[in-house]
Amino acid sequence: MTQLIVTRSAAWVAASLFLGISSATQAAVVFEDSFTSFSIGEQWQPHGAGAPELSLGIVGLGNDGKSLRMGSAAGGAEEIVGIQTATTFPLSGVTLVRVSARLRPLNQTGAGEGGASDASAGVSILGSSGNFTQASAGANRPSAPDWGDFYVDSEGSANKRAAFVHFPPNDPNGGAEAFRTFVLEITADGTSLTTLSSSGEPLAVTLFDAFNPNLPLEAYGDSFTVALFQQRSDINGAPENTFGDFDSVQVEVVSAADDTDGDGMPNGYEAANGLNPEVNDAALDLDSDGLSNLAESNRGTKANVPDTDGDGLLDGVETGTGVYVGVGDTGTNALKADSDNDGLGDGVETNTGSFVDNADTGTNPSVADTDGDGFNDGVEVTAGFNPTTADSTPDGSAVIRTAVEFEFFAARGVSYRIEGSADLVEWSTVEAVVTGGGNKISRLYSTQGKLQRYFRAIRN
Repeated sequence: MTQLIVTRSAAWVAASLFLGISSATQAAVVFEDSFTSFSIGEQWQPHGAGAPELSLGIVGLGNDGKSLRMGSAAGGAEEIVGIQTATTFPLSGVTLVRVSARLRPLNQTGAGEGGASDASAGVSILGSSGNFTQASAGANRPSAPDWGDFYVDSEGSANKRAAFVHFPPNDPNGGAEAFRTFVLEITADGTSLTTLSSSGEPLAVTLFDAFNPNLPLEAYGDSFTVALFQQRSDINGAPENTFGDFDSVQVEVVSAADDTDGDGMPNGYEAANGLNPEVNDAALDLDSDGLSNLAESNRGTKANVPDTDGDGLLDGVETGTGVYVGVGDTGTNALKADSDNDGLGDGVETNTGSFVDNADTGTNPSVADTDGDGFNDGVEVTAGFNPTTADSTPDGSAVIRTAVEFEFFAARGVSYRIEGSADLVEWSTVEAVVTGGGNKISRLYSTQGKLQRYFRAIRN
């Protein structure tokens, strides 16, 4: 399927700011339907297990000839008719999902307000995990003073899997509600709901479960589908005919591999490194390490950390050539703190040829054994030798140490601990668990620089 890049309107930006959404990220449209015509087939299928026959639920195009009308006559309480996408949308690598549905509930009745009906129309995002999020628009709630106001239904607090939002119609006598646009957006932080009026302006919503942190992207599983539905009143045998008109639905997805702003850096990299995936910031140097943001992306270093591997050298000087040129081109690997695996961090290997101390070894950061005496530079520094000259080498050096051999018999399957003491009064654990095998166990403990001179085995 061809993916179209779309730019969000000023109304969407306004709504984002109104509800505290951090970014109006551009996305790729992966599914859309304007309902100028409709059929069950490639795009849509009946919604949910045991869905009623579509001939009973799909009434046809709305009176305006541009919307799909789903509905039901008087019947069972909370009867649901609906459709859902025939294909599933994968979530692997996805960083944002946005589903926008333009709809209105319509409650037709010949009896004025028609009683306390709460028939509704709505949109759901159904994850393969079983978690879902849902927004529904309720029609003909006759309880003033809520007319025209939005509020979050009590269901939203009872079921943390979903955010339910209802609104009453502008006409308390059962007239047609205006079309509203519901925008459900899922990120790694949670799921948010934005509501827009028919003119595209944001509408005030009580901010309770309008953002649900319990529903991040990972909570939906590895894929999702989208459903549009119409639900009857919760009153059995209610007399009115209830409908839901759907004007359009659009599914947009941002992937970590996408490059929304075309600057050569994937969205996922930019989001992880403090960059803006909607602005071409390839030539900038966010962390002032001498590498452009694009260069850091290409090399795999962090654009918001000047020293990615923490070795004391800026990413910009670690050119990865393996040849030390100078302090501005060390030839080391910016993703590896010890490029030559010699036991010394690249930052202390200054390549001057003269050992000063452990922080200025004078060794070559791309050569493990700078003086060629058969010992890695790190070994020589640890042992107290000069790693820049073969005249100072650990070769042939030996030290006599004092040790105690401790033996005891351990029963099969019994757990013991070995304790040590300097005075036979105060004991401390040397080994916490030693499991016996019905034989003699031997341990050799060095006493060099240690106070313990006595040892014992105790059952745990």
